[in-house]
Amino acid sequence: MDEIDGMRIGVLRLGRMGGKAKYSLIDERDISIVQQYNVRARMDADENGIGAYIYVVLSKLGGDKNEETHLQDILWEHHRGGIAPGFYVVHKNRITVDNRLENLELVTMNEKRARHLSMLEEKSESASGQSHAKMNRENSLYWCMISQLLANPAEAAHYYGPSTRWLNPTSNPPQIPEPYILYYECHFPPCTRMERFIREFSICGNCQRVRYCGPVCQERDWHHHKRFCSNSREGEQKYYSRESSPER
Repeated sequence: MDEIDGMRIGVLRLGRMGGKAKYSLIDERDISIVQQYNVRARMDADENGIGAYIYVVLSKLGGDKNEETHLQDILWEHHRGGIAPGFYVVHKNRITVDNRLENLELVTMNEKRARHLSMLEEKSESASGQSHAKMNRENSLYWCMISQLLANPAEAAHYYGPSTRWLNPTSNPPQIPEPYILYYECHFPPCTRMERFIREFSICGNCQRVRYCGPVCQERDWHHHKRFCSNSREGEQKYYSRESSPER
């Protein structure tokens, strides 16, 4: 539980998704609701085939874990009532893991599509270095909260530490099905930019593991990442190289 400007905000630790540890913001009053469910992050591919989004999904404790519901839908129904057919709960600030009630709103399918196009434009602006989308992200409560959270050395060790690699009985990494597509989110903790197509983001030249939406986030993350990055003693010059990403 954290407090900013008198607001008490819950931060959910969701495990790893999109190539990094994920968190979600909720209101303090909604913690008891979430505790009644299994909670995890899930990546949903864009319906138009342009990238993906990471959402928080819940399943009933002791129930079928495959029957999942988006957290934003559960919170909306609890506080505001049912969701009529043809309407959808979306996130006002475009950060799909910021599930505070004030960040949620109900829209029609046409409004949802318009918001989707706007999000793609913001991603393009951010990728090209334009300041509008960048300022929106960096001024968000989510950005501030996650930056504050990672200032804790213990949480930073959890975030930046090595991720678990599951092996099959032959001690080889499991094969990913051919149709499966992996999208990555920028590894800088507060940034929620996600790839629109595979291999869009640059990859760390040292460890060949983490990916960034651009050089600004990569440089900001180096202060923490260098402690866990393999081959970091070879110097920062290689880390900041802008060579093309290798095959994944």
